[in-house]
Amino acid sequence: IMELKFNKINPNVYEAVFEATSDFNIHLERKSTGMLVIKQSGIANGAFDTAFNLGINAREVIDYDFGALIYPKWIKVVSGSEILKGEVTFA
Repeated sequence: IMELKFNKINPNVYEAVFEATSDFNIHLERKSTGMLVIKQSGIANGAFDTAFNLGINAREVIDYDFGALIYPKWIKVVSGSEILKGEVTFA
């Protein structure tokens, strides 16, 4: 299990980046509802593309499995609500 470390980008945006080396689950517990976007890049230090967008009314608790055909992937989690707990579990 990897604990995600979120950086406060501005008063309404929190971001965390990690490297995924296999299929994974993201578990987030947030202070309130709000925007949630998960982005990916297939190269280190590359630009991110939106892979998963729950929009502006995303739930307080997010628990979702992700899989890909090619690894590694670099994943950026962007939240419009403060993250109280964020963990990634790998397959």
